[in-house]
Amino acid sequence: SLKTPLTIGAEKLAEVQQMLQVSKKRLISVKNYRMIKKRKGLRLIDALVEEKLLSEETECLLRAQFSDFKWELYNWRETDEYSAEMKQFACTLYLCSSKVYDYVRKILKLPHSSILRTSGQ
Repeated sequence: SLKTPLTIGAEKLAEVQQMLQVSKKRLISVKNYRMIKKRKGLRLIDALVEEKLLSEETECLLRAQFSDFKWELYNWRETDEYSAEMKQFACTLYLCSSKVYDYVRKILKLPHSSILRTSGQ
């Protein structure tokens, strides 16, 4: 069957609109990444709350457990071994939200979620 030029135009418009939505989502993700990357310590939690990635309950839990955590002592990108505190933070974050964990993992060098699942068994 032959398609009319109007039908072809509508299909192309829908395709372009879909591509635009994907691009907007990527742009937001990049902005979030840059904003969080600039922050250290509990400011990471602030950034996650600001982006509505953490529930109020999860925020309170993380702040309570890690308020005295010495964030600046750790170079999260260049570590091959994790301290007990770093492991606890990673596990707590993963248990609260695997989606947020994967998001933060792009910024901090955290173990892959499959490692957390197997070590928790």
